Amino acid sequence: MGKIALVTKVGPTDPGVAFPVGMYEKTANVPFMVYGDVRDISVGEFMKSLKQLLLEPSEKIMDLLVIAASMYAADTRIERTKFAEDSWTRIIDLYIPVEDEVFWTSQTNLLSRTFRFLTGDIWSLHFRKRSDSALLLSPKGKRKLKKHGMPYQTETVCLFSGGMDSFIGAVDLLESGIRPLLVGHAKSADVTSFQENCGDAIARHYKQSLPERIYAFLRIPKDNLFGSVENSERAGRFYFSH
Repeated sequence: MGKIALVTKVGPTDPGVAFPVGMYEKTANVPFMVYGDVRDISVGEFMKSLKQLLLEPSEKIMDLLVIAASMYAADTRIERTKFAEDSWTRIIDLYIPVEDEVFWTSQTNLLSRTFRFLTGDIWSLHFRKRSDSALLLSPKGKRKLKKHGMPYQTETVCLFSGGMDSFIGAVDLLESGIRPLLVGHAKSADVTSFQENCGDAIARHYKQSLPERIYAFLRIPKDNLFGSVENSERAGRFYFSH
């Protein structure tokens, strides 16, 4: 089994990356805000939440979102038994366009080691400058209404998966007088109900300090990638915690 390359394309003008014949066993492109439909990595609900709360992450933070989404795409679409010599350890190269190429290139070794520790795979990351220098992924400047948004200031983000650990974490913060921003990811409807139940319980008990919530659903296209699905999802610990 050889190396696999996943090329993320950001924006409609991104030409992707061309490779010499035989360099990789398999390559695929995954689009991020290219088509504006189901062919893209879906971050629509997340962007909608940012707009509603008038949150304006920097482009460097949006780069991190693209990195996390690229890793998630590779992890969930490259089947271990199909593409790994030992049916587990995959060799994956990611090619990712970013706004701050210099900064992220300086973080390549750290990210590669982190990904390997989390997943057991061998990762190489290759960053390039976004093809469209004017493209902004952050929703800044795209809103008309300014009277709504976050009703409070906070520097604390609390994961909110619908499980007991994150629920207790949110309660502990609220009990200590900290009003966090809750962020939850749900890849399927069976998880959403647990998040809603936990959110309702907090809303009933903490009416005066009710925290805002972001629904960070992330969907990866199934077509035109590697023709497979991997369900171990070891990379989830990175994209959910960042």
